[in-house]
Amino acid sequence: MPSAPGHRFPTLPLMFIALGCFLAGTAHAGITLDSMHAYLAPNRSTGELTVYNMSPATAFVRVDVIEMTVGGDELSAVTSELEKTLLASPNRLIVPAGGRQVVRLITLGERNHERYFRVRFVPVAPKKADGFAISDEDENEASKEIHAQLSIQVGYGARVVVAPRSPLFATRIAAVDGGHVVHNDGNSTIYLTGHRSCRRASHECKELPAERVNPHGSLRVLVEPNRYRSFELKEGVTTTKKMIGERN
Repeated sequence: MPSAPGHRFPTLPLMFIALGCFLAGTAHAGITLDSMHAYLAPNRSTGELTVYNMSPATAFVRVDVIEMTVGGDELSAVTSELEKTLLASPNRLIVPAGGRQVVRLITLGERNHERYFRVRFVPVAPKKADGFAISDEDENEASKEIHAQLSIQVGYGARVVVAPRSPLFATRIAAVDGGHVVHNDGNSTIYLTGHRSCRRASHECKELPAERVNPHGSLRVLVEPNRYRSFELKEGVTTTKKMIGERN
């Protein structure tokens, strides 16, 4: 299989690693998430994302789950909710102004390889027909208020990685001109966190963005002259300290 490039992500706790978002309008205080990346470990069948409403009005939010390829392309939608490998519950949210609501992520079916999902949180005008638990009167009143605000509401998408039940980690670090290449020959994503570039024989270091390397992918790590790199290699629940280049 051809190599896939590594990807950058900001450093956050192990279960949640930040990723991008999509906009449903111009940037404005609206709904936000506690994280934009969730990792469901091999021994976990559930996870959580918390939705916060930072706007002065009640937010009505639709939750969509889309399976992705490792490269981020959307896969074709399935015909039945029961066929999905990941469910979000609830998938319709009513979040009061200044409030929050927890969405559970539930994995289903076989997990013989790593899978990737985008969970989208989309502000919408509430309708009973769409599954919102509201009365006809509340629907009419809410719709009048919400329609005027949807143009400035912000929606977010979290990336969810579902690990296989039996992960295989096979990381190789090979020297090349100007640095090293980290190869992921396993079936699960690996992460390089606590990444620093330091001057030899000195405590002068600069922080670098964390990285991830997808299964069967690779990442080139360049080392500047008279400097070395250090990072923590995360393979599932195992963390190993690594150094590239000479410290002295």
